[in-house]
Amino acid sequence: SGDHRRSINEKIKCWYAQGIRTFIITMSGATIKIKRDFSEWADTLPSNDRPVLVATVASAPELADRKNGVFRHYIRSKDESDIIATYIESLNPSPSSVGIFYVTDAYGRDAKNLLKNRLNLKKETWVNVYGVKLQSDTEIGNLVNEFDDDNNKLAVIIGYGPMIKHTLNSLKESESFEGPILVVSTFTEEDWRPEKIDDDESFQKRIRFVGPSIDIDEDNDVWRGVVFQFSYLTLDRALKCKDERGVENFWNCFTNVDLSSTGKHWAPHIEFTELGDSHISLRLLEMTDGKRNLPQCPEPHEVTAQCKETDEATTESTFVE
Repeated sequence: SGDHRRSINEKIKCWYAQGIRTFIITMSGATIKIKRDFSEWADTLPSNDRPVLVATVASAPELADRKNGVFRHYIRSKDESDIIATYIESLNPSPSSVGIFYVTDAYGRDAKNLLKNRLNLKKETWVNVYGVKLQSDTEIGNLVNEFDDDNNKLAVIIGYGPMIKHTLNSLKESESFEGPILVVSTFTEEDWRPEKIDDDESFQKRIRFVGPSIDIDEDNDVWRGVVFQFSYLTLDRALKCKDERGVENFWNCFTNVDLSSTGKHWAPHIEFTELGDSHISLRLLEMTDGKRNLPQCPEPHEVTAQCKETDEATTESTFVE
C-alpha cells in the first residue's frame, strides 16, 4: 500500500541519518514499490555518500539500476524462462500444448510473459496460462480441470510459497494429465514442496526444476534452497561492503569481495552485469537423478553457527518483506 511504502522510505531515511548506507530488500513487488522513491531521495544526497539498495529474492525484470544505486543479487526471471524454454524446445516431438501456472503478482506476471513470448515463437506449441493466487488452494482444482480440458501436454509452475505445493498436489491428483512438470528455482525450498512427494517415484520422475550451478558435490548436504542461499550470500557480501561510500565503490566491493567459508561453499556461478544485475548460471535438475538430495532446512544450531560471524553487524542491514 501507499502508506506502507512511505513508512519504509521514512525508515530508510532515519537509518541513513544514523550512518547506514547499505539497505537490503526482498521480493520483486516491494522493490518495485520503493525503487523510484529511493532513487529520487538519493539524488538529493552527495554522490560520495549516496546510499545503495540491494534487492534479493527478487526475480522480476528491470529491477537493477546501477546509476541510481539499485542492485539485484538473485536469479532473474529471464534466465529461468530461457532454460525452461530451451528444454521445451528440445523435446521431440514438441508438446502440442503447454500450460503455465503463475502466481498473480509482479514477479509471476512478468515471468509468465517472458516464457509465453519465447514459446510463442515455436508455432507448433500452443500456450495456455492460469493465474493462481499465492495463498488460495480452493481455486487450484478448478484451474487444473481447465488445464486438463485444454489437453495440455506439459505443465510449468512459476511461483513460490504455498502456491507451488497446492499446484503440484492438484496436478498429482489429475486423472488425465501425465506429462512432465517444470518448476522454477523456488521449488528448492523444502517448505514449498508437497509433504508426500517422496512417496511417489513415478510422480517425481515427471518433475524437473531450475537450480543454480554450484561447484560442490552433487550430494553435499549443505546445499540450500535458493531463498535461504541468496539471502545469506547477499548479507555475506553486503556486510563486508557496508563501510564503502558511493555507488561505484560499493559495487566494486560487492562484486569482488572475499566471501565467508560458508558463502564460498554455496556460491553459484555469477556474472555481474554493467546494469548492476546478477546473471546466475542455471540448469534443470531432476528429483530422481540419484545424486542430488533436495535441500533440507538447516537445524537451529546450524543457523546460529553460520551467522555468528555477522551477528554484531546485522543492524546495518534490513530485509523488508
